[in-house]
Amino acid sequence: MSPRSGQRPAELAPLLRDTRSCIERVSPEGTVMFAVGAVETLRGMAAPLRHGQPFVTAVARDDRAKVEAAMMRALNSDERVSVRYYGRRGGGRGRMVTTDFRREPSGTVIATTRRWNPAEGHAAFVDAVQEAIDRGERRYAVVLVEIQELHKVAGAFGYRRAEEVFEFVTTKLEGIFRERERIWPIGRGQLGVLLEITSPERTEAVVRDVERFFAHPHLFGGQEVRLRARVGVSTARPRYVSSEQLLVDAEAAAIRGGRKTSADAKIFSTSFMEEDRRQLTLAGSLGPAIRRGDIRLVYQPIVDLRGKRAYGFEVLSRWTHPTLGRVGPDEFVPLAEELGVVGELDNYVLEAACRELVSWGAAPMSLSANVSGKRADDPNLASEVAGTLERTGFMPAQLRLEVTETAMVSDPDSCRVVLDNLHASGISVAMDDFGTGFASFRQLVEMP
Repeated sequence: MSPRSGQRPAELAPLLRDTRSCIERVSPEGTVMFAVGAVETLRGMAAPLRHGQPFVTAVARDDRAKVEAAMMRALNSDERVSVRYYGRRGGGRGRMVTTDFRREPSGTVIATTRRWNPAEGHAAFVDAVQEAIDRGERRYAVVLVEIQELHKVAGAFGYRRAEEVFEFVTTKLEGIFRERERIWPIGRGQLGVLLEITSPERTEAVVRDVERFFAHPHLFGGQEVRLRARVGVSTARPRYVSSEQLLVDAEAAAIRGGRKTSADAKIFSTSFMEEDRRQLTLAGSLGPAIRRGDIRLVYQPIVDLRGKRAYGFEVLSRWTHPTLGRVGPDEFVPLAEELGVVGELDNYVLEAACRELVSWGAAPMSLSANVSGKRADDPNLASEVAGTLERTGFMPAQLRLEVTETAMVSDPDSCRVVLDNLHASGISVAMDDFGTGFASFRQLVEMP
């Protein structure tokens, strides 16, 4: 690049026109002497317009002091000095870039500018968060946005197109944040923002605005692209002493928020840790509780209003944990499904209920029992239920199993076989929670 290289600037232009970086020679006064490469893409203006312009003309206003300081360090040393910053586009911020400054023997500076890669973006974001912590700031939060479908774009159209979509999304999201709130690319498909907090309402509003952006398809390159994203927020607290803690908590909020719809569910709270500890405790206790018979049964009467008498019962399960107290079935049944012990739970409840009704010695009463949706396509279900009835002496005609609608929709063919086998054993079946999923009336009619 120096005059001794034997190549004139005009001869370098064809070599660098198609690269993803640009090179500029800058005078000791900070004026651009020539520019080649991807100048317009990275610096926001065509190469001829750069000539005679101050280098920082193409730098976002908030970053100019930082860039000028880096350039001065390079002028006063023989070391390469790197600086990360936002470029300028029109009257606002441009793309995120890194410039390496290196002094030439003649006293001029060669500035090589390239896009940030994810590793550089992550490092810069971590540094920015740590600086905020070290300054003792308290009115800020870390926002993580994870674009989930970007890998599909890369698989269908290539990584270059995926990067273009990523930059398109980044540019659009900038309108949600204030000018001082920068967006860092911190990974493939990941963005980080250091958010200024003026009120809790604003934090939730930002989350909603980001999710609203991803809720609709966007036209890109003449093609409609629909993306999904997870959003997580962790708010500064005195207990945070490292940027790593804030980022980990924001990631936890993003993961948890992906399963919930409300904006506040995506903002990290210490209650998340308490909930995680609770879930770990319950997970370790549920299996042994089932096997010890700690699950208690209660019976909801099924009443004939005309005859004013109970002709059956629905059995419901209840659990009181020795240290955590009452645990609702809406919590421990999904946990049993996740742990793979829901079959044990269903079998225990059904057998205990059948024995209890037989022991009452009253007139034959019907018994309704729930079957987990995870078991609706289990080919062994009918034989297991038949074995329970045989051991307890409970009549098959008195038993009704309730299967959720979602179970019938997930694998209707397998579910139909299981239901046929139950009917063949003399057991009746009812659909539970109809209307909460996506089953049609046609599917309802087709199910036995």
